[in-house]
Amino acid sequence: MKIYAIGDIHGNYDLLKKLFMKITEEIQPEDKVVLLGDIIDGGAKTKECIDLILEKSDDYNIIALKGNHEEWMLNTLRDHSKHSWIISMEGLYTIKSYSQTA
Repeated sequence: MKIYAIGDIHGNYDLLKKLFMKITEEIQPEDKVVLLGDIIDGGAKTKECIDLILEKSDDYNIIALKGNHEEWMLNTLRDHSKHSWIISMEGLYTIKSYSQTA
């Protein structure tokens, strides 16, 4: 069994897509893909990254860990007074990626 570890994507959809394409060439059913967190923030395509991960979870055994960026976002959802995530963690990119009309 192999374990593929991916971390700190930060909304970089093109990079995540390339990584999944590379994995597709060699992954076996018993292998695992571990997402080490920080999928969100910093890049403009967080929603696309999350959608791709959800799509790939049908094909791969994906284990997703929460990074500090996800933790800050969830803290903001639970307590709106903790909104510093939006500025200090470049959360506006995440919000914008979910705010665009399709």
